[in-house]
Amino acid sequence: MNLNFNTIIQAAAPRLGTAVQNVEKDFWVCWTLDALFNGMPSDGPRLLFKGGTSLSKAYGLISRFSEDIDITVFRADIGEPAETAELEALSGNQRRRPTDAAVLVSHRNSHAW
Repeated sequence: MNLNFNTIIQAAAPRLGTAVQNVEKDFWVCWTLDALFNGMPSDGPRLLFKGGTSLSKAYGLISRFSEDIDITVFRADIGEPAETAELEALSGNQRRRPTDAAVLVSHRNSHAW
């Protein structure tokens, strides 16, 4: 990792009253959110940032260092059933298939970086 990055992270930890690892994790959470919400094509599917991390990052309502981020894709934007009746009509395998495919694509893309 870059020496300047490490120096900044190490200096920030005591100021924030937390471990160096938490500061670095938080940096990567913010970096990922920026890439997802500002680096994606505008004609792509809409994403919803939700959960405790969203309360912390977007609104400052809670103070914590996050272990994960919760992101949802609007199903209608990717051509998947979105209404309750449509979802209830699907079998378990039919509901899992798009998620399994997305995980596979994400895995491939993460190795491309």
